Amino acid sequence: MAYETGIAADYRDLLARFRAFVTSNASLVAAGQAWQERRWIEQATTQELILQAPGLAGDDEIYCGLYSQETAPSDLYQWTILGCTGYLSGANFAGQPGASSDHYLSLWNSPMTYWLVANGRRAILAVKVSSRYMLMHLGFLLPYATPSQFPYPFFVSGTDFYQYGGRRWSEVSTVWNCQVRNHAGVWAT
Repeated sequence: MAYETGIAADYRDLLARFRAFVTSNASLVAAGQAWQERRWIEQATTQELILQAPGLAGDDEIYCGLYSQETAPSDLYQWTILGCTGYLSGANFAGQPGASSDHYLSLWNSPMTYWLVANGRRAILAVKVSSRYMLMHLGFLLPYATPSQFPYPFFVSGTDFYQYGGRRWSEVSTVWNCQVRNHAGVWAT
């Protein structure tokens, strides 16, 4: 697995660093495991990134999305993250095929130390926001099953799934929120 640690200037810089890492890290490129960028839209207060990971052998199609957003008056800076089963260029972020529920990574608009590991199947991110650690997982698990028994073992997780769009980093509980797309093709909490 390729890895990186560093200090991002803010939540937007962190997404730019994540994007650059999974799509162009030398170790991922050399192993044929670099992720393909399917969509990148950058606006004044949002960024939208949809990626396709190739798997370890280069023959999987693993889709995920990340969307940064802010509500500056509430000191709310976060990413919305989700897993998908496909990609449609004309569909909006949440309207991608087989999309999971929204999960959130609560961040802030200040420097953050981060740790990132990835391969062709998954990416895992840990971020230190003040004295709290925020965690994210996007991609496939390694299930105890054959690909025909568990064809799309996607696991998506973040720090929150608050139904009104996430919470400020200091309001997030210690509960890690996640979903797995189970063997029946259903996103289970």
